[in-house]
Amino acid sequence: MEAEIQRCAETIVARHCLFAGIAIAVIALALLDDPLRALLTAAVLNLMGCLILLLCATNAATRNYRRTELWLLVRDRVTLPPRATQHLLSGILRETYLRFARSLATASVWFFVCAGTWAAMHTPSPLLVALHLLPH
Repeated sequence: MEAEIQRCAETIVARHCLFAGIAIAVIALALLDDPLRALLTAAVLNLMGCLILLLCATNAATRNYRRTELWLLVRDRVTLPPRATQHLLSGILRETYLRFARSLATASVWFFVCAGTWAAMHTPSPLLVALHLLPH
């Protein structure tokens, strides 16, 4: 039963993250004329998504399980008393939110690294400019 509940929780959070990822990709693609700005925007938006998931994980323990999307999917299969159900569902949701938050944090770091690499590759060296080997 617990494995099935975890699968449902992962499906729910993954779907929400997918929609957020599509929105982030569309925004970054719209800024593609300035690649550095697009990479930094993607990094910041992924970081914001990570923070939202951390907030959801923090609130999972205090949120009434009957008011969650997870409960709508598993209510026919859970036969535990209310207190045990609250503990089980909130724990699974918390773990799932934290796992996806780690993934978004990793993506954000990669976007920041790519942005830094892009900026380093496309910024002229001050020494070469001073020696008049590159145009100003």
